Amino acid sequence: MKQLLTFLLMCLLTTAWAQTPQSNLNDKAKLMGTLIDSLTHKPIPYASVALMAGEKTINGCLTDEAGVFELTGLSEGSYTLQITGLGYRPQLIPNLIINRSTNVSALGIVQLSSSAQLLKSVDVVGQAPLIEHQIDKVVYHADKDIGAATGDGADVLRRAPQVTVDVDGTPSLRGSSALRLLINGKPSGLMGNQAADVLRSIPASQIKSVEIITSPASQYDAEGTAGIINIILKRKTIEGVNASLDAVLGSLRSIGNANVTYQRKRLTLVGNIGGNKLWHQVSKGSFSRTDNRFNTQTQQSGSQNDTRYAGNGNIGVELDLSKKSTLMMTLRGNTSVNETNGTGHTQYRAPQETNAISSTIKQWGSDYSVDWITDFRQKLRREGEEISFSTQYSHNEGQPNYQTRLNYEQGALWAERSKGKNNWTEKTAQFDYTLPWKKGSLAMGAKIIYRQLNTQRDVYQLDETLVSEQLNAERSNKLSYEQTVGAFYATTNHTLSDLLSLKLGLRYEFTQLEGLSVSAQYYPVFYQKYGNLFPYIALMRRFKKHDQTLRLVYNKRLQRPGIGYLNPFLSASNPFYRSQGDPSIKPELTDQIELAYSQSKNKYNLNVATYYRLTRQLIERYTRLSLNTLKVIDSTSSQTVVATDTYGNIGVLTSWGVNLFGSFNLSSQWSLRSSINLSTYQLSLQKGYTDLITQTGVQGSINGGTQYQFKKGLSVELSGVCNTPRRNPQGWNNHFSFFSINIRKQLSSKKGYWQLNIVEPFQGIKTFRTEVEGEGFYQTSARFSPFRAFNLSFNLNIGKEIKRQNRGSKINNDDLK
Repeated sequence: MKQLLTFLLMCLLTTAWAQTPQSNLNDKAKLMGTLIDSLTHKPIPYASVALMAGEKTINGCLTDEAGVFELTGLSEGSYTLQITGLGYRPQLIPNLIINRSTNVSALGIVQLSSSAQLLKSVDVVGQAPLIEHQIDKVVYHADKDIGAATGDGADVLRRAPQVTVDVDGTPSLRGSSALRLLINGKPSGLMGNQAADVLRSIPASQIKSVEIITSPASQYDAEGTAGIINIILKRKTIEGVNASLDAVLGSLRSIGNANVTYQRKRLTLVGNIGGNKLWHQVSKGSFSRTDNRFNTQTQQSGSQNDTRYAGNGNIGVELDLSKKSTLMMTLRGNTSVNETNGTGHTQYRAPQETNAISSTIKQWGSDYSVDWITDFRQKLRREGEEISFSTQYSHNEGQPNYQTRLNYEQGALWAERSKGKNNWTEKTAQFDYTLPWKKGSLAMGAKIIYRQLNTQRDVYQLDETLVSEQLNAERSNKLSYEQTVGAFYATTNHTLSDLLSLKLGLRYEFTQLEGLSVSAQYYPVFYQKYGNLFPYIALMRRFKKHDQTLRLVYNKRLQRPGIGYLNPFLSASNPFYRSQGDPSIKPELTDQIELAYSQSKNKYNLNVATYYRLTRQLIERYTRLSLNTLKVIDSTSSQTVVATDTYGNIGVLTSWGVNLFGSFNLSSQWSLRSSINLSTYQLSLQKGYTDLITQTGVQGSINGGTQYQFKKGLSVELSGVCNTPRRNPQGWNNHFSFFSINIRKQLSSKKGYWQLNIVEPFQGIKTFRTEVEGEGFYQTSARFSPFRAFNLSFNLNIGKEIKRQNRGSKINNDDLK
């Protein structure tokens, strides 16, 4: 393996040296230009460019990732330039004069129109493509899906191909939640929390598109064994002042958002503010466990009431320092307040005792996060040559709290309270350089990330009045944690022929982490240091007929354990259930091979991808039972069987999978779409975890919909999602499905719309079940949650949009599980 990696690195360096442009290669002329999308003004990579003399092809190439093409060694004469790109209308440029005396003929910018656009000047009723398949990713254009206009980020991802989202809002890609979630190509200060919290903070109406990258190239962080999901937010660049308003009034939650943009010559100012509120929602649940090891039985039932408020905002400045240099600065923030009140009843049966216990629990907290991002880009002399420098500072603070009380039927009482504080800081610096050459390009860069986390949990034992309290030093905890990640990468693109291209990449990442956890007399110190090489190889073959492509990709990635997986603090807000991290967990490593085929025509798009994925040192959560002595307030003790969840490198996971997607335009007004994802789960347990119940099987998801556009701005959409139960080392959880209806009416000014969204009109309460089986025990749980929803949305845009080059940040901190 080391010999292979060394060979790839030598190929990258020698190819870069050999391909670097030299002066006076020949005395013939050359033709240069750049292809961009006529709507988005984004570069079009890997489009076919052919220079024709009559019906004979004289020369040709594929555009690089920046949309740049270059044809060299040309003789004088009159030619026709033929341009074709996947998903775009072919374009011919006739009577193109090549004159050797000018040496270089520059076409400049060439715009291509989407093949799905209907070029009419009156009442365009046609439909633009919802899903776009590019060389290294799939793009879901959420702003063109009327069903994705209400809710939050999780609701949008449920409609995206290859993505599944469970009832709690946690996304998975190809059956694995080990993915990286980015916003506009960058992480958020909220990333220290769960992905579900990040998605809840994003209004659906603000999402422009979702990029799904299943085999990321070397310029991306190696973190995220399942891949990367990049959420692109809407952004308007206009002359003068532009504003937009979005509001959703719903039966389960309400959302509001406002945007303002100002542009004057070289200066652009952007501002956004929004908020959402989850109305009081009451859900019920049940739990049952049979334990043959300790000969106990536990039955629980209860209900809880959830409330949540959240706000977000950002301000941005873009300044063109010159024609070739740009400076961008963005400040964004999020804040939320949440509260859960629950009651329950437990029947606990053991050989020596039987207890009936009533309980109350209150969980509440708040958090806020800020991100400060700076990007500088400088274009150099060659077309497409560029350097960039980016920095990012992120900070997050949270205050999680809980209070629990148990009342035994014998009159005994147990109660405790916990007060917590989290403080997370992340600093990033990154440098990138891009150099195009004849039939290829080179990109290289370096990056460093420093993270620091301090947490504190103070646990108090309460008396009967729930007022007097005493600190429980054994349960209280302080944690100090630092992590440093350094990375270097290089990638090369090669156009081997008119229809064949090759991309090679190599990335090295070094990781060092250390932490100290303090709890009474327990002082565990954990320290890890490791370095990894991550090769990337992609070969793409384009076929002239029907805009077909075939792509074969190999890459290697890793998944570092997040602090929640490492922290040894014992969290026990429920005395019958505890969770604890393991500081000895190592990163999981994944090798993946993917073969993908796509075909695009005016009336349909088809994509089929198959993959093989092998994950070593798999990180998974598992449950084990143990006896625990519970000290109640009257100084007596009660022994109970406690379930403890923790994490470990439990074994090797092998997965085969297939992704199918198709969209069909039955007419200019009526379209259909469907996506099917299937994958296997084959787990081999390693020593120390053989008491777990090995699970094998198939899991998958399907989503689809149909949309019809009537005249006068009226649209109707029906859609549905169904996820099979997700496998885990000890069972399965969360079968999930829903059905929705969307009716949208465009305003007469065509600058906004009204929309009615109905979710699960025929089922008010949905049931979500989980099954866990371990050594000597079997348990099931069910949650009954309100799901039927009625949402009325309003959107209004003010101002005239113009098109301008996209200037996204280079920072992608996609590296924590």
